[in-house]
Amino acid sequence: MPNVDLLAWVGTTTPFQTSLQIKNAVKFFFKKKADTLMLVENKFVHARHKNKALNYKKKNKFSRTQDLPPVQLFTYSLMMWKRKAFLKQYKKTKTGILSGKVVYYSIPGNYGQSTIMIKHKRDFVLADHIMKSKKTFKIKYDS
Repeated sequence: MPNVDLLAWVGTTTPFQTSLQIKNAVKFFFKKKADTLMLVENKFVHARHKNKALNYKKKNKFSRTQDLPPVQLFTYSLMMWKRKAFLKQYKKTKTGILSGKVVYYSIPGNYGQSTIMIKHKRDFVLADHIMKSKKTFKIKYDS
C-alpha cells in the first residue's frame, strides 16, 4: 500500500451526488478533525429494526414525521479515512471502516436525488427517469 495520509472513496452507485455536496463534506471532515467520514441521509420516518421501534414509542401519541428524531442511513457516496486510524483499527478488528473519530455528514434532504443509490433494476429505472427529465427541466441541485 502506498504511503498515503488520507483515503477518499467516491461511490459510483450514487451518481446524483453533487460536487458541491462532496466539497462541503470534505470541509466538514477537516473542520471536525475526524479520522473517518461517512455521508448519511436523515430520514424523518417512523423506523423499525428487528421488529423494534427505533425512534418512536408504540404507546405514545403517534408523532408527526417532521417531529421525529431522524434515522440516519449511510449513502456510501463519499467515505474518507485517515490512514493511521484506519490501519490501527484494522490491525485490531480486521476492518477499519469506522475507525478513530467518526463523523457523519448529512446530505440535505431537499435534494432527494443526491442520495439515490443504484443497486437494483428498479433503481436504474428511477435514474433513467431522472436523466430523461433533465432534458425537459432545469434542475437546480445546490444553492
